[in-house]
Amino acid sequence: ALENLEKAEELYNQLARELQDNPEFLEQYVYLLRELGRFEEAKKAAVSYLRLVPDDGSMQELYETYKSSRSTCSALSHNLWYNDWR
Repeated sequence: ALENLEKAEELYNQLARELQDNPEFLEQYVYLLRELGRFEEAKKAAVSYLRLVPDDGSMQELYETYKSSRSTCSALSHNLWYNDWR
């Protein structure tokens, strides 16, 4: 599973510059980075996403979690990802 996530990250990184203004792409990129434990990168991607979709309450909440504490992000990561994809 981790291998698949790393492959997905590689593909997302290749597309990131081209799709930096695409909210659907950015939203999924945030979730991928979060799952990989790359919280600082996810936080930056969340900021970019929220510039495009400022009224997304779920992403605002996630961003606030990133701002408040890395350890909190770690603890919440699995639960948030699971809820997003089930």
